[in-house]
Amino acid sequence: MLNRRLFAGGSIACLASPAWAIERPAPDNPRFNQHPDLPRGLDYARSGAWADLAALVARLPPDSACVLLDDLGDQTEVDLDVTNLSGSPMALTCRGALLVDWGWRYRGSGWASSVTEEMGAAFDERLLRARADLEAAIAEDANDGVAYSFLLRTLKGLSAVDRLTPTWEAFQSATRKPIRAFSNLASALGAKWFGSDDLMLGFARTNQRGLEPASHALICEVANEMLIAQLRDRGVEAAVAFGAQRGVLGEVGAANDSYLALPPPDDFYQANFANGHFSFFFGFLGLSDYARPYLQSMGQRLSAPWTLFDEQAFEMLERARTAAGLTST
Repeated sequence: MLNRRLFAGGSIACLASPAWAIERPAPDNPRFNQHPDLPRGLDYARSGAWADLAALVARLPPDSACVLLDDLGDQTEVDLDVTNLSGSPMALTCRGALLVDWGWRYRGSGWASSVTEEMGAAFDERLLRARADLEAAIAEDANDGVAYSFLLRTLKGLSAVDRLTPTWEAFQSATRKPIRAFSNLASALGAKWFGSDDLMLGFARTNQRGLEPASHALICEVANEMLIAQLRDRGVEAAVAFGAQRGVLGEVGAANDSYLALPPPDDFYQANFANGHFSFFFGFLGLSDYARPYLQSMGQRLSAPWTLFDEQAFEMLERARTAAGLTST
């Protein structure tokens, strides 16, 4: 377990206030953790080789597939012609995923008050089309957890709260489960969307063993969401005080121990999920001994929640790496 004395006097205030980017696609920067198959996927999309794209995504482990589809949604031209993207359940999943990300690009990354009527209409229209594709993909292949992951995110965006629980229950039977599906439902249950911190934390506790070892990081993801909310609303000191609470620190520490006690995930992007969340939480509190292995695995390529801080994240990462005794080379 964590030695709670480690956070006393640590570099807990090394992270500056964020440049907020809620639900914002990562910048086109090679230091962000873009998928290695992104160039090939972009070629397929731009040339209309949809069968090849669907085959490429289908061969990937589920979290790797989710990341590639998100990267494609961020980097393709918005509203690229996808009328011929059909012929297989995975093709429908690909089109649905692209529509989800294009919808968010129309909406923008701001709070609801900053979304104009035109932006909201474009967002809703693409998410409704995405929902139809993703539900059709699942009807043809109930094992496609990638489609479920994007569907949960779509239902959240459409405020279709009544469909979240039935979709989650159906997802339990899928054989290809991405940790990002767990993450998408946890987010929907949080105070930022339709629930509360307690509801989100309860979900993480209930599902901590649902997709081991990566699912142990759900506790840390929830703690980070609450910590970042404190940082946004009340500043660094309040965020540090939240993370240093006996209950929060102890629970994240226990999740860390459970994660490290198991072999690492086979899917690099499941490991990357855990690396990003544990490194951010421990790095923020100045617990460098605990952050170090995760920072080392990440290198200098970022993932959530670091990416919420946009370009400032690189400076934050360097500070955390320096505090952990890691060089930039």
